[in-house]
Amino acid sequence: MKQIQIKLVAVGLLAVLAFSAPTVQALTETDIANVKKAVANVPAPELAAKASDLVGKALAADREAVATTAVRAIVTKNAAVAASVVASIAATAPEVAPAAAATAAEIAPDQAEKIAKAAALAAPSAASKIAAAVAKTNARHAARIARAVMSALPKSASKIADAVVAAVPSAKAQVESFSQIFAAETVTGGTVTQDDTPITRPNFPADAPVAYGSAPGFDPNRP
Repeated sequence: MKQIQIKLVAVGLLAVLAFSAPTVQALTETDIANVKKAVANVPAPELAAKASDLVGKALAADREAVATTAVRAIVTKNAAVAASVVASIAATAPEVAPAAAATAAEIAPDQAEKIAKAAALAAPSAASKIAAAVAKTNARHAARIARAVMSALPKSASKIADAVVAAVPSAKAQVESFSQIFAAETVTGGTVTQDDTPITRPNFPADAPVAYGSAPGFDPNRP
């Protein structure tokens, strides 16, 4: 009798856990086909809005899968819209931004920095996770990806650096160097950049340029 009671208690606990645990659903083949179909014939300028609309309407448990499916379908066909699509999704559902950005960066690695920066600007609360996720897909350029995200959110440079280093330890020296530059520039009031590369004091001349005079010119071919 005691053994039966124990078994009943165990079954009851399993039932409670089954109902209380969060449900994580994978998309069915039909769901995946529907997402692909939904973005298949959308004009390029409207793809970002369409992707974010699909993600926004999806169940919370399905949003990441819908986001990555939509991104994969869109970017594979039209890589030029990768950053805008990911940014739109990130603004709608920041929690799926890292996965969406990483998926896009895997398909269009030459745009990894642009994608990470756009996603971070759209979802600042997820910036460090975005940087880490994208860096992990392109470890060789992890430091450049970190720098791009830091340039967008310099006040979060330290947190971004920690996340990227945890994801790609081999990039530690470069990433921490960039983090220190952005931290210093934040304290002094701003960062001047060129192509997302910080231009710091050593790159500027110590003295002002010498003034150069001018005089009226003469054109021998004119009367």
